[in-house]
Amino acid sequence: MRADSHTVLSQVQFLGDLELIYETCNKLPYTLADHSPRTYNELGEELVKAFEKNHPPFAKSRETLKKRLKEYGGHAHRILETCQKNSLAGLEEYKLLEQAFSEVYSLKNGGAIEVKDKIKRKMVSPHDPDAKLGKRGEKINPGYQATSCETIPGKNETPFIITCRLNTADRPDHEALYEIAKDAKEKIGANKLNVDMGYTSAKEIVRCERIGVEIVRPCEARHQREGGFPKEGL
Repeated sequence: MRADSHTVLSQVQFLGDLELIYETCNKLPYTLADHSPRTYNELGEELVKAFEKNHPPFAKSRETLKKRLKEYGGHAHRILETCQKNSLAGLEEYKLLEQAFSEVYSLKNGGAIEVKDKIKRKMVSPHDPDAKLGKRGEKINPGYQATSCETIPGKNETPFIITCRLNTADRPDHEALYEIAKDAKEKIGANKLNVDMGYTSAKEIVRCERIGVEIVRPCEARHQREGGFPKEGL
């Protein structure tokens, strides 16, 4: 049985909204359990278990997804109100849930909670609130957590982390290869880099070759025009 693309896309949209509300609702009670046990107890065990029962928040039909999304809206609103009453609106987890709630739901007269007809979420994930969805024609440079590891030469042991830093990228992935290769060449004498698909361009590969760094990038033949080469060539 086949489904039309509109139905499939709308189900994916609802599932994404469900996951967002579920995650933000689920994060806050755990924080309250440590930060304010009284508020946590006020929410009640039944509310906390409502999320455990419904995870993962998946359903086969669009109608069921929307019904569950509305149900989560009631839970979210109750959590937000309870936190406000107990002067806990300054918690980061509260702010995340408040933002997610405002993007997905609208409050009607009398306090009724409705799922918005057109949901335009800005928050992609509560785990990375600054992450953004890319749109055609829009240039978004993500941030990266860079972790450096070391191992003891000649010993098969788990590497240990020596540094960890968060950098905001100033260029998209496919324009960063040369700078990475140049840095690796200067610091550790690297002359070859294995690069996954989507992280290169013909321009970057040529620049790397000029400083003596070979780029190994397996890809299908139809991608050769983007600067790659067939797997058979490896």
